[in-house]
Amino acid sequence: MNVLQSVLGYEIDEHNRMWILDQGKIAYAPSPEGSQKLVIWDLNTNKMIQSIKIPNEIAPYRTSFLNDVVVDNKNGFVYITDSGNGWPNHPLAGAIIVYNMKTKKFRRVLDRHYSTQDFPGFVFEIDNKPVFKDRPIKIGADGIALSADRSTLYYCQVTGRNLYAIDTKLLRDFSTPLEQLKASVQHLGSKGTTTDGMHADNKGNVFYTMLEGKGIGVYAPESKRFSEFLSDDFMLWVDGVAFDQKGSIIFNNNRLHQMFKRNQTEIDWDYPYNLIIWKAYVGEGVKSYLYAK
Repeated sequence: MNVLQSVLGYEIDEHNRMWILDQGKIAYAPSPEGSQKLVIWDLNTNKMIQSIKIPNEIAPYRTSFLNDVVVDNKNGFVYITDSGNGWPNHPLAGAIIVYNMKTKKFRRVLDRHYSTQDFPGFVFEIDNKPVFKDRPIKIGADGIALSADRSTLYYCQVTGRNLYAIDTKLLRDFSTPLEQLKASVQHLGSKGTTTDGMHADNKGNVFYTMLEGKGIGVYAPESKRFSEFLSDDFMLWVDGVAFDQKGSIIFNNNRLHQMFKRNQTEIDWDYPYNLIIWKAYVGEGVKSYLYAK
């Protein structure tokens, strides 16, 4: 398809190109043939560079829910999370998808691995109210971040609190056995909150959204510590995180947990703070992982 169907994830790289992840899914119907794609757009010329189809054998049209993307131009790879919840009321099929820019080949890895699935029996609350209490929410691999040196891929599921990591050297070698990849996943511990979006900075830190904590947290790999960066009661379902390259992070909140309820009487649509874009200063010289030296 030559149109964008349903874009959840994108990344603007260090060459001012936007990598647009189109999951091709409308209202949870199977993704039409050719609708799942990775589109590269040149922001300098405002023209498309390439549209790369993501086939059914890599992201099944029925179950896939392509969510987010990170780009490694230094080694020539792209990493994508498939939340695997594209077929409501059916078992998840989460995974990580790897794209080799040089060979133009995809590989699906960690398919239905515990780290890309929902945590068994997981239920969480925001403001002491169960999220989707009438139909328990299940979302697999979602948040994704690439370390500044491009050596580590971090990711997490939404319905779970743990953070996972894997060596990208293993992912970049498509001959690495799938079972070896599964055995190589590192369980880094609990963030103490569910998470949607993530983004790593040029110093090696990983910033993650806190759905339960209503804010932003940060993981420091050197100390292996999780800590709260900021929080605010207005920050209901904090989603994507980006950097302005001037020392600040930019993120949003969208009350997604309320908007997806069958009964939306809790939402006051005239309330001015339902959808907010936030900006918070981190420190001098802090930028996206894309700009790490």
